[in-house]
Amino acid sequence: MRVIVLDAYNRMGLASVNALAPANEVIGAAVGEPFGPPWLERRLRSRRFQEFFRYPSPVHDFDAYGEAIVAACERYRADAVFPASTQSAFALSRLASRLESPPAVFVIEDAAKIERYADKWHLFELCKR
Repeated sequence: MRVIVLDAYNRMGLASVNALAPANEVIGAAVGEPFGPPWLERRLRSRRFQEFFRYPSPVHDFDAYGEAIVAACERYRADAVFPASTQSAFALSRLASRLESPPAVFVIEDAAKIERYADKWHLFELCKR
């Protein structure tokens, strides 16, 4: 299976990559521009990445974000996309709700559920019951 892991440089992204079975092909992805010289990024990159790409911030340009994720799914023939941050979870869920037929399985709940559980006060109220 080919899996795209968003936010692949943060701790949750790297933990997600390491948790995937070795038989999976992992495509790493991160938002924005490189954070340092190319040699530094190569040194910090997981050895499990078959490929790596960057995508626009969903906060600054959601449409460009959506186009980049869909294009990456098609380019890498991804079977699944896994978000590894809260921001990516929200964005991927919103994107899934806007697509008639996503190009891969987006490993995320629907947007309404994500927003309901991200509301800390609402979650506190649910836990009190």
